[in-house]
Order: sequence, then structure tokens, then C-alpha cells
Amino acid sequence: MPVLRENEDRLGGITMPVRIVWGTEDAWIPADRARALRDLIPGATLGLVPGAGHLVHYDAPAALMNEIRAWLDSQPGARGSSPDQP
Repeated sequence: MPVLRENEDRLGGITMPVRIVWGTEDAWIPADRARALRDLIPGATLGLVPGAGHLVHYDAPAALMNEIRAWLDSQPGARGSSPDQP
């Protein structure tokens, strides 16, 4: 699939922080693909949501929210990440 290869080749140029969140029970696109995607994006991190399928936001909305919140809070400049922040 040339289009997918072209897109994958461009992932190495991403310079912003990336968090990939994937359901461990995704039957459409398995979690191994999430690991491969993470490895293609410099500095990307991966959070696997146990018991969630492809539609993580339906299967485990609270777990997804917690993943996103924790990742955002860990980013430089996040509220509470620095003693200088109110």
C-alpha cells in the first residue's frame, strides 16, 4: 500500500509530543500496530487500555480520560508541572 508507506515515512518528522492510546482488545488494528506506530514517531509514548477495543472512547471512556489527563499533566508547562505555575 504505497499511500500508507508514504504516510509512515513522514511520521519521523513529527516534532510535537505524541501520546498514542490503544485498546488491548482491538480486533481491527491490533496493539502490535500501535507499538510500531510509536516506534515511527520520535519521542512518542504509548498507553494501552486493558479490555478496550478499537473504539476506546466507547469501551473505556474513564480510562481514556485518565490516560489523556495524566499525559497532558506530564507535559512541560502543564499546570502543576512546575513550581512557577499557579
